[in-house]
Amino acid sequence: MFSKKVSVIVPVFNAAMYLNKCIESIINQTYKNIELILINDGSTDESGKIIDEYAKADKRIVTMHKENGGIGSAYKKALSLVSGDYISFVDSDDYISKDMYESLVETVMREKADIIQFGMMKVNLKGEVVEETLPERSIIKGNDNILKEFFTLYKTPSLACRLFDADLFKDIEITHRSIGIDETTIIQVLIKCQKLVSINKSFYYVYLREGSVSREKINTQILRSYMEVYKYICNFFSNNKKSFEQHANINYLKYLLGARAMSTTENGVIGSKELKEAMNDFKGYYEKTRNSKELKHESVAFRIGLKIFYVNPSLYIALKSILNDK
Repeated sequence: MFSKKVSVIVPVFNAAMYLNKCIESIINQTYKNIELILINDGSTDESGKIIDEYAKADKRIVTMHKENGGIGSAYKKALSLVSGDYISFVDSDDYISKDMYESLVETVMREKADIIQFGMMKVNLKGEVVEETLPERSIIKGNDNILKEFFTLYKTPSLACRLFDADLFKDIEITHRSIGIDETTIIQVLIKCQKLVSINKSFYYVYLREGSVSREKINTQILRSYMEVYKYICNFFSNNKKSFEQHANINYLKYLLGARAMSTTENGVIGSKELKEAMNDFKGYYEKTRNSKELKHESVAFRIGLKIFYVNPSLYIALKSILNDK
């Protein structure tokens, strides 16, 4: 089993406070045949020094220092260095269970799967688990079945809670962005996958803290970034897997509803050109989607909400506020 190498990719940006715990959790795995690729994405704290010290002490560690360009650019650099049979992603402020790779490699080899996905736990700064996300235990064969599961059941796009066959990353586009990099990458990998295994066990620990890119509140920059991400996904399926285009469209509509509900004058979104573009997108994507069989499988409440929003966004927001107050 140890003959298979796991390449672990960790993009690093100003994570000195958490970096030691992250790296220690990887290099002290019970599974020893790993390479740890640490990409310092222009950190201004002690992160660069920390990763170089670890690299001196452990020949399995590869480091690279680059100007800040976002997580996407760090992934792209790291993937050019990969030499393993499998690829794993870990955020520099998170950590993993000691037996994670031993358990995952044993299962993925036994099942001859392209991807294995598992659960994650969210913890506070005291290390206390406050939330757990688990997939249902399953083995899914066939690309259409795998994509259907992604869109309807286990919807998390996180690269961190999956182990991938390295060949899946050949000839995919890694966009130069921080927001939405997992979303734009996972669809390209899943579209190549022919067998996916899910296990209902958690190995991955995520710190809940202020300042993480993925946990920021909405503003005009975030709104525009996510609009670009969702339209990228919609266009990807339109061009590569037409039968799942409407699933992608519906996800975009869900995001636009949520974004509008969070928009206020205080956060600068109400009255912005970004919000106007978002509302135009909503109309266009709703008109493309409203008669689809995929939308008919959504809840009645969601479909009614879409219709109300399409006719009168202000009425939808007013009704949502009333319901939330009760």
